[in-house]
Amino acid sequence: MCPKCLNELFDPYDRRYQYPFISCTECGPRYTFSHALPYDRQNTSMGAFIPCAYCAQEYISCSDRRFHGQTICCSNCGPNITFADKNGNSSSFGNSAIVDCAKAIDSGKIIAVKGYGGFHIICDASKDNVVELLRRKLQRPQQPFAVMAKDIGHVRSFAFVNSEEEELLCDVSNPIVVLDKRENILSLSSISPQLCNVGVMLPYSGIHHLLFHNTLASVYVMTSANLPDLPMVLDNDIAIKAMAKIADNYLLHDLKIENRVDDSVRRSTSRGPLFVRRSRGYVPRSLDLPFMIDPSVGVGAELNTTMTFATGNKAYISQHIGNMAHFEVATYYQKLFNRFGELTSITPESWGCDLHPQFSTTKFALEHGVDNVVPVQHHHAHVVSLMADAQLEKDSRIIGIALDGVGYGGDGSVWGGEILETTYTDYNRQAHLKPQPMAGGDIASYYPGRMVLGMLKDIVGRDELLKLDLGLKNGPKEANVVLDQLDKDLNTVMSTSAGRVLDAASALLGICSYRSYQGEPAMKLESVARGGINSDVELPLVLNNGVFDSGMLLHELYDRIGEHSVSELAYAFEDAFALGVAELALRSAKKCDVDIIGLTGGVAYNEHIAKRIADEVNASEIRFISHRRLPCGDGGISLGQAIVAGLSRWE
Repeated sequence: MCPKCLNELFDPYDRRYQYPFISCTECGPRYTFSHALPYDRQNTSMGAFIPCAYCAQEYISCSDRRFHGQTICCSNCGPNITFADKNGNSSSFGNSAIVDCAKAIDSGKIIAVKGYGGFHIICDASKDNVVELLRRKLQRPQQPFAVMAKDIGHVRSFAFVNSEEEELLCDVSNPIVVLDKRENILSLSSISPQLCNVGVMLPYSGIHHLLFHNTLASVYVMTSANLPDLPMVLDNDIAIKAMAKIADNYLLHDLKIENRVDDSVRRSTSRGPLFVRRSRGYVPRSLDLPFMIDPSVGVGAELNTTMTFATGNKAYISQHIGNMAHFEVATYYQKLFNRFGELTSITPESWGCDLHPQFSTTKFALEHGVDNVVPVQHHHAHVVSLMADAQLEKDSRIIGIALDGVGYGGDGSVWGGEILETTYTDYNRQAHLKPQPMAGGDIASYYPGRMVLGMLKDIVGRDELLKLDLGLKNGPKEANVVLDQLDKDLNTVMSTSAGRVLDAASALLGICSYRSYQGEPAMKLESVARGGINSDVELPLVLNNGVFDSGMLLHELYDRIGEHSVSELAYAFEDAFALGVAELALRSAKKCDVDIIGLTGGVAYNEHIAKRIADEVNASEIRFISHRRLPCGDGGISLGQAIVAGLSRWE
């Protein structure tokens, strides 16, 4: 909402006083309410509302701020808002609905609120008992919640805010911004358990501003109204059914949401602001490419999926879609694919997809792209997206560091800690982390103690390993079975995953032994490591023939447990890990005569690791690049796929 509309919202002499859908040509929703182009009222949800005489006059007056404003409306002719009980029965309307909702929040109720891009769940963030109840209802025992604060002053009461972060918070796109918490003022321990930071945003709609105006609360939990890994709820009737066991009340409106859009998430780093999730406020804004490509589409990865339509020197990356392993997400994906193709007017000639044959996105590409499908290795796509993000020319060649959880490797194994010599159309694997056994396959990503056993099995005696408290579900008995499994190589997958290495360190140090949400062990390791920033502990590295022995690094950590604090050891492990990766990249750059090194993948969100790698590369006078315009993680994969596919016919 622009300042002019915000002033009118609280001006008792303005005819849109306290009308939550106030907007003008400078602000308000666009993409979420559009179902076709051009952007005219009849092609949006507002087409269902006929402007009153006053709004119609403003619309045709060239001197008015709302001249040709497609979302123009007021309380006489526009959408209405209602407050309803848990069964969906309306009890109040208009501003009374806002007031009643505010009272319910203050009394400790959990409210499902329909916004512009979907529903949010809201409650008073200062009421720990309510927040914990919400966690149980949403089945999110540890996952951090985003919060919305009344204004920047209230943000500063519980979080540190530097100038760049303030600029992000107050940006017209109003993303969630990841900020460091002030532990001594308001810990928000129930909001982001065991993390040093919290995701914060400011009010961006009339509904938000009016709620804060009428509540005693100054900080709300503001989380998407969906069960884990499922799409955010859009429709009133569906929301009432889906949220029946979660919400106490509903704040509803009668404006149809055409395009589901989650809140964007950004983080300020030493390398500039990063996207964690690029969605509301940024989509479907195009990204300029540094060269021309044929019409193409990148169908994305399996987790944190996006899709990219590209042609010429323009690429359009979709909003965050989610986990494609779920039927509901796959169904949503199909609808969004059709809508996004229509909105961008791009008919792809080439389809870029992941190498993994079992990915839903891969199957989708093979079914619809048929003979025009171009499989792209997961980490190659990561690095290509980084190259385009950095506006590197078409003939560029770099050393790309791709650090993430898992990706299907070019040799059919599981990769995740890769040093690649990369061009826009090809790659050569120059170095990598040592493959480590994942006992039980993917279950080792949920119980990282299994990774510890696999990584230390050949270095530490069995009796010693059985004494470790690794948080396994069945304790030492399970550890014994896992060790037998590793000895016999039963149901064991080898992986170079960087994420699993950090998870293992987290479990070994007793920080996090079970992953209840994506990235949890590594994120908590990063938070604990902040306390060891002045540590002088050094862990030696073993690098041989382009392979970083992560097992030996974990053993060095194991040997020092009890000699130093957990925070010092966490910091030392991250530091050594970063140094080892940087050294592999620098050796590869020298070998390949390359003068650019870049970092991508989900691990790049770890500020300590990313900064240490960047510092080492910059100290060698080699250019270092990192993401700025799109996510480091799998949300950026689709762009890399689209580029490789779009250039495939030029080769």
